[in-house]
Amino acid sequence: MSTLNIRGLIFLIVAAALGHLISFLFFNYEPDNTLASAGVFMTVIDGVYRIRQGHLGKFPRWIGSRGGGSAVFLPMWLFGIVTVICALAGYADV
Repeated sequence: MSTLNIRGLIFLIVAAALGHLISFLFFNYEPDNTLASAGVFMTVIDGVYRIRQGHLGKFPRWIGSRGGGSAVFLPMWLFGIVTVICALAGYADV
């Protein structure tokens, strides 16, 4: 069973909205740049949230779904990095 917690859904929606806004304002709304921008925002938002979770151990903070957002077995920061890599490699089809 895949997981998508509420924090992950919120981080995903906010990152997608910011990615679309940045792409619209600066990159003529190209799909590769939209997806790359959203991936960067996913990584930053989730990373900042996880850094603030000092009460969790190192492994649960960075990998576990209780430390921050998660989507389909991946922490949102890792999902964002994969998204950026796919967008820069030309696999973006938004």
